[in-house]
Amino acid sequence: MKEILCWDNIEHEFKRLKITPKKTYEGTGWSDDDRRTVYELTDKQFKILNNDTYNEMEMEGAWRYAKGSNCGSADWTFLVNGKKMSGFEPRDLEEYEEMLKEEQNRIFEERGTLIDIDDIELPVNEYDHLLQYICDEVGASTEKNVTAVAVSLARGNDMTLGELFKTYQGNKIKKRKVKC
Repeated sequence: MKEILCWDNIEHEFKRLKITPKKTYEGTGWSDDDRRTVYELTDKQFKILNNDTYNEMEMEGAWRYAKGSNCGSADWTFLVNGKKMSGFEPRDLEEYEEMLKEEQNRIFEERGTLIDIDDIELPVNEYDHLLQYICDEVGASTEKNVTAVAVSLARGNDMTLGELFKTYQGNKIKKRKVKC
């Protein structure tokens, strides 16, 4: 089984190739008309899709597959779509460490006891949705890199790619008919 991240009218391409993968996520990207989907494919379906020689410029939808990224371990806490998510080391680590020290001082003033800085759970940053985190925090913007980072995040959060997008991107898409 393989998971792919898709956008636009990828269903048209599935129909053309006579494959029926399982949709595990449907929602929006950066705007209401930026449609994103995640599909699970069998190895056979993936081989058919991957070996397709149709000109990508003429396709009505597009997709990307990745095994992961080189971002390291997802062991930092971020707030994404209002939920805690494990993510990669923050871009501005010094700023985050300063925030931790301020939180440590606030707790000391409030309780009168010093807490070890490693025991403070403070989200690094907060993002409205997953794609905002991937672009603004990680710095990935091409579909290939976004997919690679998302696959690594899914793995680091013990989720499938579809579950990652459902949880942290949300499902804001309005139901619409897709013409194949």
